[in-house]
Amino acid sequence: MAPDGPFGAKRWISDDGTWLSTLKQPNVHLIREPITHASPQCLHTAGDERHKLDVLVYATGFRAAEFLASMHVEGCEGVDLRSLWAGDNATAYLGGCVPGFPNFFMVYGPNTSIVVHGVSAFFMTECGIRYVVDAIKLLLESNSSTLEVRESALAAYQRRID
Repeated sequence: MAPDGPFGAKRWISDDGTWLSTLKQPNVHLIREPITHASPQCLHTAGDERHKLDVLVYATGFRAAEFLASMHVEGCEGVDLRSLWAGDNATAYLGGCVPGFPNFFMVYGPNTSIVVHGVSAFFMTECGIRYVVDAIKLLLESNSSTLEVRESALAAYQRRID
């Protein structure tokens, strides 16, 4: 099954050809319907369809879009970051700053997890830390007490990312 979006719009798989060629085999089926239950020989999906199987890989619990899910981060006027980012709506300027959250910096936030594209997580973390250190230097050199990304800067950045 070919992807229905433009190249790079979703994660792509770095592959030597074996993974994608495996999906094209006549005895391999990619099932996209919701699973209702599994029995010893079958996978049951919505519409009461049964799919015989030899192997079932059950991967669940991956919450990539729920940044800082275990933390309570409160910005100006009591805005809760989890509420602001409800669903699949996490956005941050350069993956690290959010309007309404002055002096709040993240390393490895939204739109920075590109390890599957061949970029090291260490490199991305180093870039994030360099950004935070530069922001703190700017605060100190300007004798300012707060630094906050403008909504317009985030909107422009997000348009470019999208």
